[in-house]
Amino acid sequence: MSVASVWECIIKEQIGKLIFPLPASVYLVSKRIEHNILSMPIDEGSLSYLHSIPHLHRDPFDRIIICQTLKNGCKLITEDQIIRKYPYSIFL
Repeated sequence: MSVASVWECIIKEQIGKLIFPLPASVYLVSKRIEHNILSMPIDEGSLSYLHSIPHLHRDPFDRIIICQTLKNGCKLITEDQIIRKYPYSIFL
């Protein structure tokens, strides 16, 4: 799970768009560990993809998650139809 996803959820919790049973920073990390999901940090290697991906999506969190997915050869699970327009075979 991308650190960017946790970051975005914490921000959305702070502005009242998301509610978790515990603080998002605690809840999401505990669920990630419970389900044996690795944490994917934001690193310079991922950032190097930002200049080459199309500007189909303005959301910086989604753009970095796409870059992380490309860099790490992962699959991206999303229902976001804008993200799915990117010309990569990374989606589940």
